[in-house]
Amino acid sequence: MKKTITSLTVLATTLLSMNVHADRVKMLDPVMATISPSSQLTGPIFRNNAQDKQKYGPEMAKIILKEAHGYAKRYLEYGDTQGYYTLMVLALTVPMHEGLYVHFREIENDKSACRDELNTGKNIKSKTAQKNFEKAFTSGSSPFLSKCKNIKKENTIRQLIAGGGDGSDIGVMQLSSRWHYDEFLAKHKFANVQQTVNYGLSHLMKGFKPIYANFANYECLKNSDGSINRESVIRGAWAGIYNSGNLGLTCRFADAASAHAGKDIGFMKNLQKTYGLAQGGAFGYGDELALGLDSDTRAALEEVTSNFQNGTNNRAALDKLLSL
Repeated sequence: MKKTITSLTVLATTLLSMNVHADRVKMLDPVMATISPSSQLTGPIFRNNAQDKQKYGPEMAKIILKEAHGYAKRYLEYGDTQGYYTLMVLALTVPMHEGLYVHFREIENDKSACRDELNTGKNIKSKTAQKNFEKAFTSGSSPFLSKCKNIKKENTIRQLIAGGGDGSDIGVMQLSSRWHYDEFLAKHKFANVQQTVNYGLSHLMKGFKPIYANFANYECLKNSDGSINRESVIRGAWAGIYNSGNLGLTCRFADAASAHAGKDIGFMKNLQKTYGLAQGGAFGYGDELALGLDSDTRAALEEVTSNFQNGTNNRAALDKLLSL
C-alpha cells in the first residue's frame, strides 16, 4: 500500500523564513484543516507561546516514548537491547519528520488561516482517498471538520494537520486517507493523539519487523563485515513500507540516483536531529517549532538516543517516565 506524501519538513524548509504571527507558526498554515467547535479532542494541542510549548513538549514526548515502548519491549524480552533502542529512535524520528511533532493546534481566529479546500478535501487527487476523507471528516449532522463560514464568530480555532500535498495525509504520523480508512479514519482515532501515534507505529512495525529479522537479505542493511547496520534499518523501515508502501523499496535510501533521493536525504537529516538529543539538542523542528522539555523527559530522551549510539543500556530516567 503506497503512502502518498509530501513531507511537511520539505514545506517547512521553504517557509521557515516567513514572519510568524504571535499566535501561530505560519509554515503550518497550508496543511491545517479547521476542526468544528463541537468536536471532542483528546491529547495535547500545540499553542505557539512559551508557556504552552513548555507543557506540550513533555506531553508529546511521553506519548511517543510510551507507545513506542509498547512495540519495542519485545526486543528487551529477547535480550536484544539494541533492537529496542533502534525502534525507539525510529519512533522518535518519524512523527517529527512527518508532522513536526504537531497533531492539533489552536490559534487566534484572524480569518486568514482557515482553508476550505483542506476542510472539505476538495483538492484530494485520489477518488478513494477523497471519499474516505469525506466519510470521516465532513459527513453527518456533526462533521469533525468545519467550513470557514461556520467558525467566523469563534475567537480561537483548533486545527488538524492534513498534508501529503493534497490534504489527504492525516495527523502527526501523516497517515494516508486512501490506505488507512478502516482501522484509523473510520474509528476516529485521529481525534486522539495517543491513538494516532499508536496506530502510526503499528504501521511502521510492518516495515521494521521483517527487515530487522531478515537484515541479512538486504545488502543495504549490512556493514562490510556482514553485521547489522542499525542506522540503515531505521532508514529502510521508513523508506520501504512507511513511505513507499513497498517492502521491496527498503533499500531505496541507498540509491543516490533514486527519484526519491530527496525524501530519503530529508529523513536522514531529521534522524540526525534525533541523534542530537543525546547532546542536549532541541526537541522539535527548527526554532519556531522547538518544544520545551522538563528535566525528567529530557533525561529519558537523552538515554534513548545515547544508548542507541553507544550500544549501552542506561535507562533509569526512561524507566521512571514509563512508570508514570
